[in-house]
Amino acid sequence: KPEPKRPDAKVEQPIRPVRQVSLDTVAYAGESRSHYTLSRVHGKGGLGQVWLAIDGQLNREVALKEIRPDKGENTEGSARLIKEAQITGQLEHPNIIPVYELERGKDGETPFYTMRFLRGRTLKERIDEYHKLRQAGQTDRLELRQLLSIFVGVCNALAYAHSRGVVHRDLKPHNVMLGDFGEVIVIDCGIEAIDDGLA
Repeated sequence: KPEPKRPDAKVEQPIRPVRQVSLDTVAYAGESRSHYTLSRVHGKGGLGQVWLAIDGQLNREVALKEIRPDKGENTEGSARLIKEAQITGQLEHPNIIPVYELERGKDGETPFYTMRFLRGRTLKERIDEYHKLRQAGQTDRLELRQLLSIFVGVCNALAYAHSRGVVHRDLKPHNVMLGDFGEVIVIDCGIEAIDDGLA
């Protein structure tokens, strides 16, 4: 004898198969400059911006610096960017960011230059971390020695630049990068930060 249905019982409907739609994958085509594919804006300054880019010829990550597009046609800024690249490119020192290539811009394109893309953190972040640990009583002499060693690396970079007639007018902990493998690199002389004695 079948059981009587309860008033609150639900009748289950058969599950209909979901119609599957095949979608074609569209390859992402990033913005490009010459043989560089731009990935994302890594940082911005007053006139310039730095992209994380891929060098299509060497298949490596680089930093690509150019004039910000919202600044429009900035002839003076473009000239400073070119000069900055030329001067920084002549400062061959282990603690100064190396410049790879300069493109002056043609057919109405803005100039840009590429340099090493360094993964790590800034000296400002390292100093802040040190002071937090110090206030918590968790620092030791080794950490202070490491900071002093970084400071010596920055001094060596500046001494070399000064010997070549170049002054970095925007030196601050934000503009010193500490790589994941012990690198100490002075970066971003800034579009308005070069006072050069180089031709």
